[in-house]
Amino acid sequence: MTTAPPQRYPTLDGLRAIAALAIVMLHIDHAGFRMPQATYTAVDLFFLISGFVIAQAYEHRIRQSGVLPFLRARLIRLYPMLLLGLMILPAYFLAVFARHGVSPATPAQIAGSLAASLAFIPSHLPASRLLDANLLFPLDGPIWSLMLELAVNLAYALALPWLSKRALAFIVATSAAALVALQLTHGGLDLGWGWTNLWGGVPRTSFSFFLGVLIFRLDIPRPKTPPLLALASVPLLFLAPPILAVLAGYPLLLIAATHANAPAAPTLTAAGALSYPLYVIHLPALYWIRWMLPLDWPQWASVTASLALTLLCAFLALKLWDEPVRRWLGFGDRLFISRRGRPRYPQGR
Repeated sequence: MTTAPPQRYPTLDGLRAIAALAIVMLHIDHAGFRMPQATYTAVDLFFLISGFVIAQAYEHRIRQSGVLPFLRARLIRLYPMLLLGLMILPAYFLAVFARHGVSPATPAQIAGSLAASLAFIPSHLPASRLLDANLLFPLDGPIWSLMLELAVNLAYALALPWLSKRALAFIVATSAAALVALQLTHGGLDLGWGWTNLWGGVPRTSFSFFLGVLIFRLDIPRPKTPPLLALASVPLLFLAPPILAVLAGYPLLLIAATHANAPAAPTLTAAGALSYPLYVIHLPALYWIRWMLPLDWPQWASVTASLALTLLCAFLALKLWDEPVRRWLGFGDRLFISRRGRPRYPQGR
């Protein structure tokens, strides 16, 4: 019996694109230009969507084929862009050294950090004008969330036989209590990305990811929401208290965005495909972009050019590297195809 491919939700693609774009804008650092403080919660939206999408695309197949094929499929999905993203900043350091004769770290330190990052292991490089010593992944800061996502993916796959709705509700409730405690003690949830706050990323990841899985499992009404309304809600949630956006705003948005009869939207699908490359490479790419832009440009021109060039880099990375490599690797989905089944390609990063 052939299994039908999973439902595609174009609005989720749009939400992922808005979240990735918001993170890029958060990191475009120009005097006088600042995004709302809670923009960092776009990463929590990523985790939430990931839980829903992975449960939809892989839950049945994990039960049939086991954990290792699933883990390999996830690595194939994440790794090509990870590899490219980690090459950008060392190349920048080399260019700076060739022009100015200075480097933020020794070649051995950079090579060690690169090797660790390729294995999703945090590393340390000395503080300098170019580097924040607190970053878990100094060569590509966003990898912290990929590390935690891969860890929660593995935990989900291993625990799947015991993950009843009641168990999921317990995990979500416990993680929510931890997030409330973090909000009260730290005044926010911007945690998990650095050596001094790594522990805070655990409840952020577990709450949103497992809530996404639970929302997939629950038979609850999904109101038919115009995509434009759902997408416009994301910037509004950046203005809300972070704890409110994470605990209530984004989950309600996910429910509204997963109506079963959502019409196809090629523009949103294309934007969603760009979101992962954009998220992974934007921070190291901005080093090059800031170096190349004239210092005397007005703020609006520098911000616009930075955003446009980052989007161009992400598009080229997607079309010239990520998609061809993943096609060659078969997305890892061949490992999930039964003798009577057919390939099904998951939505999301």
